[in-house]
Amino acid sequence: MIHPSVLLLCTAGMFLTLLTDRFRSWVTAAGCGGLYLLALVLALVLRGKGGPLAPYLPGLVGGGVFFLGSLFLFVDPPLQQLFVAGLSVVNAAAAELFIPLFLDALPFSVAGGLGGFLTVLFFLLWTLLIVLFLYHPLRHFSDRGASAFLVGMCLLLAVLGLILDGRADFLFRGNVPAQRLLLTALCYALLLFSFRSVYHAGRFRARTDAQLSRIRLMELEQDNISDLHAALREVRSARMESGYALDTVATLLTAGDTRGIAEYIVTAKENLQRSPALETFHTDPVLNAVIAMKAAFARQNDIAFSCNAVVDGTPLSPDEICVITREILARACRDAAAFSGERRVRFTAFPSPDSLAFEAVYSAEAPKKRRSSVRGKTLSQVWRQLFEEPDRGGDLAGLELTQEIIGLHSGSLTLSASGTEQILQAKLRF
Repeated sequence: MIHPSVLLLCTAGMFLTLLTDRFRSWVTAAGCGGLYLLALVLALVLRGKGGPLAPYLPGLVGGGVFFLGSLFLFVDPPLQQLFVAGLSVVNAAAAELFIPLFLDALPFSVAGGLGGFLTVLFFLLWTLLIVLFLYHPLRHFSDRGASAFLVGMCLLLAVLGLILDGRADFLFRGNVPAQRLLLTALCYALLLFSFRSVYHAGRFRARTDAQLSRIRLMELEQDNISDLHAALREVRSARMESGYALDTVATLLTAGDTRGIAEYIVTAKENLQRSPALETFHTDPVLNAVIAMKAAFARQNDIAFSCNAVVDGTPLSPDEICVITREILARACRDAAAFSGERRVRFTAFPSPDSLAFEAVYSAEAPKKRRSSVRGKTLSQVWRQLFEEPDRGGDLAGLELTQEIIGLHSGSLTLSASGTEQILQAKLRF
């Protein structure tokens, strides 16, 4: 029989290793030390009592005391703490039952101190193996709440406890200890395999989401570079126009035409005001800058651009309004620039008492209609077409942030076509 001091020491180690502490390390260590002394005193006082549960009483006492203490010392969900407590109890029960069998199977005598040493060594190694298998999974999911998977693992621990208590011996016909050991090993393998599988699946999903985020970030950077390029072209154009204006004024001065100079200055000012980068599309300076950069891009690509944006008095934050405006105009200007006919972009934003609508009407090629056919498709693609929602990622590419903002406000994002024009409309409800 394993001494309660060793058993409770392993229980404390499991809680310290598998759970995330709430306070500083010395506070957590001191708290677990106090719980260890309390559980040890209770285990020694109750030693020999409990009837059929007497062999498992130290493990039960340790698991219960550390579980109650972990509610204050650790930040993990209570269900995860309950799982660690149940795991410590099951480990203690398995050690009490199977370590003597292993010692009896050794080819040499293990009586006396050697037997006690090997018992403690085997229990420590077994606890260390369990901790190594479960450390990363439990740490990875430490900030999640209760889940069906964790409930299932707790139920599996309960089944494992019943097996160790002999409640499933009716399933065995002969050599009960060996078959009980086999069934226990299978349950442990199922538990560890399930945790590792879910952990690696979560890591794979996290890596996939991180990769998608990087791709989206690169797309945003490309839009930023496009806006910067448009701004630089406007600056160069203004510099060339100012240089031409100075040359013209110098020529008129040389000719002594003072009246022509005054008329030319008026004309130059009017031409300067036609620059989209200097137009005022909205009173908000940030939103005005967003629209002005897209207007400059439209001018440089021979796109007729018009804007009427009224977004005052809405609960939407300025950052969200700028993001939606930027993505909608970027999509509209990009598609219009690829159009071979007359290019136009008309952007409007208008509020109502309970909603805010953004609309961009722009020239673009009519989208090709997708024919629903099973010809040339695999069976998996047919099932996906029948039972899953259609993927509109291609239709709404570049509008991911807009879709997220709209989802927060129970809105809608639609893309429709009318002849050679497409209508992209985002509506948010408050």
